[in-house]
Amino acid sequence: MRINNIILNLMCYILISSIAGATDVIPECNTVKIVEWKKGSDMNIGQYVPNDDALPDDINEPRVLTVDSKENIYVADPVNYRVLKFNNSGKPLSKFSLQKAVLAAKPSSGHVVQDMAVDSRDNLYVINLYEYRIEIYDPNGKFSKAINYFNNKLGRDKDSSMQTAGLGYEPQKIGIDEDGKIYIYGDYSSKMALGGIYSPDGQLLRIDIQYDDFGGTKKDFEKILIGSSGYHLDVLAQLNAVRNDNSIAILKNYDGRELTRCTINIEPTTRTYIDKKGNVYFYEFNTLDVMMARMLRKKTKD
Repeated sequence: MRINNIILNLMCYILISSIAGATDVIPECNTVKIVEWKKGSDMNIGQYVPNDDALPDDINEPRVLTVDSKENIYVADPVNYRVLKFNNSGKPLSKFSLQKAVLAAKPSSGHVVQDMAVDSRDNLYVINLYEYRIEIYDPNGKFSKAINYFNNKLGRDKDSSMQTAGLGYEPQKIGIDEDGKIYIYGDYSSKMALGGIYSPDGQLLRIDIQYDDFGGTKKDFEKILIGSSGYHLDVLAQLNAVRNDNSIAILKNYDGRELTRCTINIEPTTRTYIDKKGNVYFYEFNTLDVMMARMLRKKTKD
């Protein structure tokens, strides 16, 4: 009888704990709206939705953004084939078209900007995916040069047996180190090379870079290539969210220690940008407004 009572009490405790955990509400992030997307305006951001039942991956819209040393924000607009630049108050500063499309002049759903980054001089680097190239612009949007990674045969087999080197290779991210070297890489296939390293003037220095070249883990690899902020963000679906479109944002340092967490209303399939203050820039769900979450700042009372 005593054992049965112990088991019954334990089951009740687990049930009560589960209910209590389910009702916990993670606070909303301390967010501010920086750029409001206005249809029909001069700075309108393009979006292509094939049909009402389209999945997130079928929609073409801005998926990446980056921020320079002056806290200016660069928004990639692949549908209209351009980049928009705003200051940290959301004021439009400039807009410029990407370089002439040759390989995919008129894709039905628009082009794809896979990733962007800025260097220490605030030059902008853009992965123009369908054109197999990196385009480099100065802070005023003036085109500087292009790096054609297709011609460099990135994407070959690790044993170099692949005859169609470069075909199908889709670099997922780009990073610029303190010396100005350019890294592009992607980990979507275990059979393909991850990417390459270029000199500041666009000369290929190395091909087939691997995670274990940089400490043995993906975390170490990303810390060297794109981790200048010193932070990492995990975005998780919130199972017990009060609002179904909210996600849990968990800010960590690069040792994996959690610093803070809160909920953000983030657009699916888009990427975030983290500055050195721990501020997270992201696109808001359903609006495409550019938001900033002050992850390391406590929410102030009104």
